[in-house]
Amino acid sequence: MSGSRRRGRSGSSQGGGASERQGRPSGRDGSGRDGSRGNGRGRGGRGQPHSRGGRSGQNPDRNRHSSSERADAPILSELTDLTPFSVFCAFHLFITERDGYREQRPSEVAARFQMSEDELLDYLDENDLSEEILKERQFDLPGARLDIRVAPMGISRVELARTMYQEFEESA
Repeated sequence: MSGSRRRGRSGSSQGGGASERQGRPSGRDGSGRDGSRGNGRGRGGRGQPHSRGGRSGQNPDRNRHSSSERADAPILSELTDLTPFSVFCAFHLFITERDGYREQRPSEVAARFQMSEDELLDYLDENDLSEEILKERQFDLPGARLDIRVAPMGISRVELARTMYQEFEESA
């Protein structure tokens, strides 16, 4: 076998590798996949098949399970009592009940406030906190989330959110 092999457009080896001689699939990893989906390195973009949905090489849940909170931090009642501010923090800014940051599904936020997802969405509508209202008021939600996510240790996310909530309320 020669030291350098060229790949054709389909990504299969040209040069009669050992796997082809032994009747095995001709894919680079022996799986029969030829890597022809773009970069020749499989669907995952790093030489491995991609096991989740979404675009190649990207994990759509990359922040969902990462958390920037300390497990020993106290649970703040201000973030667990059902108020427009606490729901704004949890639903829109992803602030956890321990003043951390973690992307949460609507069902997780609803469970935090001991309600169903439908009740949570009704609460958002009743209190002018729906995503449509935020857009109408031109609230910079991506920027606000970024500010909350990158808040350095020792800076209260709740206090940052309080300023953001006041600005949101004043835009009505």
